[in-house]
Amino acid sequence: MSFVKAVKGNTYPDDREGFLYALSRRESSSDLNLPDHHQTNLKPQRVHSQGHRGYIGYFQFGEAALYDAGYFTVPHPFSLAKNSPFQMAITNNDWTGTWTGKNGVRSKNDFLEGRKHQIDAMNFFIQRHCSVLRNLNINEFYGKKVNGIELTESGCCAGAHLVGAKHVLDFALGIANETDGNKTPISHYIDLFAHYNLGTCCQRKIYIRVKKDGKPVSGKSVIVESDYPKGKYYKQIGKITNTYTTNEEGRIPVIVRHPGAKIKISVDGISKELIQESNQVQRYEIDISNGISIKATLDRPSTPEPKPQPNKTPQEIRNAINQSQQPSYGGGRHTKTH
Repeated sequence: MSFVKAVKGNTYPDDREGFLYALSRRESSSDLNLPDHHQTNLKPQRVHSQGHRGYIGYFQFGEAALYDAGYFTVPHPFSLAKNSPFQMAITNNDWTGTWTGKNGVRSKNDFLEGRKHQIDAMNFFIQRHCSVLRNLNINEFYGKKVNGIELTESGCCAGAHLVGAKHVLDFALGIANETDGNKTPISHYIDLFAHYNLGTCCQRKIYIRVKKDGKPVSGKSVIVESDYPKGKYYKQIGKITNTYTTNEEGRIPVIVRHPGAKIKISVDGISKELIQESNQVQRYEIDISNGISIKATLDRPSTPEPKPQPNKTPQEIRNAINQSQQPSYGGGRHTKTH
């Protein structure tokens, strides 16, 4: 049993690489399980077509995204003004500009040749999306269901890639379900890319495994309740309750909540309460052989991530302006047709 959904007929592992492969599959119909020179993957590596609004590559990046990632620039001074030469040039995706040479990328063809540079850029944006999502307190919503769709770290990252983090918050609050240029709703991405483990996207992770007589137990219901009364949006969220079913390894999806959230894990009517640590990987084995006993293993704490600062980069400044003045960018590709 997989915790993640198939994307265009393919199901990928629920780790960070699987997320990248699945996102690439949805964005460009590529399949990174196959070599870059396979026919399935050659088309996304070709020079962009205007029919796709100038977005390029496996993850359909636009000029503004690769400007923000440090790969591309345009021949105009930076400006926040909506109709300035800079803004007009950085959003039209005709790729009239200069490649900076970052990581040896000196042309569009360099960037599109194979997957390395494209995956590097997408990893940059995964970290960026996670920072912006935390800044907007969206991690308070992880585990909550909106219109039957559970908000997760990976799903919200994918939604931010589609149309921008602000619209993830709008969906979480029930305000709107923003669509991209092809009328794909953000809810589709939040749902399709749920339950991947993005690793260092956020340092905190809780892993649960159920065993009996030393062996993993599959098909076991595990109730996860989480509560964070100090949250900015607690009145809208309240206590969150989810029921997950263990897979063949006895696992449930990785749990990511706001640091300090109280979490209760219940199996067969017996519960364990814990706190989501801010920078800690927490692992719990639940043994149901004779009643229930719980073994906790804590990994060594990672170096705490610095608190992300708003308006840290030109892209984030543009995002803030766009929230009120123009369509919001997604960190990876902005608004486009597929």
